[in-house]
Amino acid sequence: MKRATVDYYHGAYGPTLRVDVRSALTLAKLRNLFADLAQGKKQEVDLCTLEWVKSLSSVRAILLRVLPVEREPYKTLELLSTGLGGATFRWARYAEGWLECAELLDGLSGPGHLYLTHASIDDASVEVAFKEYPPQADSDDQ
Repeated sequence: MKRATVDYYHGAYGPTLRVDVRSALTLAKLRNLFADLAQGKKQEVDLCTLEWVKSLSSVRAILLRVLPVEREPYKTLELLSTGLGGATFRWARYAEGWLECAELLDGLSGPGHLYLTHASIDDASVEVAFKEYPPQADSDDQ
């Protein structure tokens, strides 16, 4: 299975948390994860611990959390810590916000990318890229 790769770096528009997806199956897994959060099937999950995700050394954890309130917080993505083991983030949205993320991914039917957070507000932009670059010769992606 082609795993999604997660990286954190300072890009042209500031701090960026990039999720690079190479297959439709993996994109569907990410979309389903957001849908599960929206439907209350999961309350919190560390994206980096899932078998279909490969986290680079720049990222230790991305804690996805469902908020019990119906009002979106001003800031949804927070950088909790940085260090030798990589950055730890908490991405917290209420159910409707996670549903919005799932529906946005439906628009990635071909090569491209989209942003799921607000660069000027959140501690980093979450960018999901789908088949944007040629595949690399990485055994994890085969």
